Amino acid sequence: MLANRGKARSIMRLTCRDLVADDVGRCFHSACGGTFYDIYKQGLSADALRAWIQLIEAGAITGDVLEDLDRPPQSRIVGVGAGAFVTDDFVREAESTMPPFMRAQLIERVLTGRSPVLTGRDVRSCKSPLNLVILTGTMEKPDLTSRELREVRNRGIEAGLARFRSYPLKSWLSEFYDPEQRAMFEASGLTVRRDYSEYFALHPPPAGLPKPFLVGVNREEVASRDGTIFSILFEHAPKRLCFSPAEQSLLRDALRGDTDEECAIHLDVSLSAVKKRWSGIYDRVAAADPNLLPDGSSESGDRLRSREKRRHLLNYLREHPQEIQPNVPSHSMGV
Repeated sequence: MLANRGKARSIMRLTCRDLVADDVGRCFHSACGGTFYDIYKQGLSADALRAWIQLIEAGAITGDVLEDLDRPPQSRIVGVGAGAFVTDDFVREAESTMPPFMRAQLIERVLTGRSPVLTGRDVRSCKSPLNLVILTGTMEKPDLTSRELREVRNRGIEAGLARFRSYPLKSWLSEFYDPEQRAMFEASGLTVRRDYSEYFALHPPPAGLPKPFLVGVNREEVASRDGTIFSILFEHAPKRLCFSPAEQSLLRDALRGDTDEECAIHLDVSLSAVKKRWSGIYDRVAAADPNLLPDGSSESGDRLRSREKRRHLLNYLREHPQEIQPNVPSHSMGV
């Protein structure tokens, strides 16, 4: 399939998984805006890369990786989405007086001990809604056709909605560099907060440098824009079932269509451990909601009952994807 990239595939074989620190070194410049860190301050990208890794390992940056299974393993990543929760003060400054290249501003503050990023402990103990800052843009994949790029973007939006709807939000903020995307963002319910015209009037950018613009939306604005994509993000959907990280991993593999044998290989556990994990999952669901899964009393045989339970549970999770998003980490970040 890769031999003829000029012919668009009708459907990409995309899979979604959690962002891990090892991903950053492979796609920092193409997905995480590494180039813009050096534009903001020469040499900052090397330190920013290390900061990203540390923040991901600490759970302060969370996100999704989209992979195209039809590509060779070393080049399967076609999309990355990542975000962090930040303080009210950082949002106010970003929307008013902060110079452009917000992501570089954020990482520089992390590096100098003035981090606006909330730790996992902060998020877990916060009594008020959270501010979400998106730290990635469109990944630079020149061999993607326009149709494939739309597929990646749409799947990325779905993954982001599933991940962050499990948190109560009061604002969403990000920075982009492609003026052609402005109409798309506004149609999605976002507002252009700043185009930094006042800054660039005093500090003209180098020729050919794309000018960033800041877009965002908050809870009050969403209330008057019901039905837009981003209004869904503010419909807080808390987890009901509270699966353990090990159970979430098994359920994500099962949703991809993996058999128990394939799950055992991917998770590096025995087949009996997988079956035991399924039993724990069903017990947890029954304790949280006894009516969620069929009791199987009208079925014949344990295997048929188990198959029916699994079918009902996976259908439920497709409609409630926040249930299998990673839990907020219990440790704080050491930066």
